Amino acid sequence: MAIQYIGINRGQQSTDVASGTSTTGRQIELTVNDGVGITRKEVLDSLDKLRDFIVNTRATPFAQ
Repeated sequence: MAIQYIGINRGQQSTDVASGTSTTGRQIELTVNDGVGITRKEVLDSLDKLRDFIVNTRATPFAQ
């Protein structure tokens, strides 16, 4: 199983994104288990769904 971590701090740009096989220590972090044969398209589709969830959720921590 290969876990990839992708993280960024608030206010940073896409060029500041950190990634690796251990936690990035950033304020916002995504974990992807790429050992299960997941494709780039599947990750991007899932990110779209996560974004929709955050946009439409009015509960903590997304209340603002």
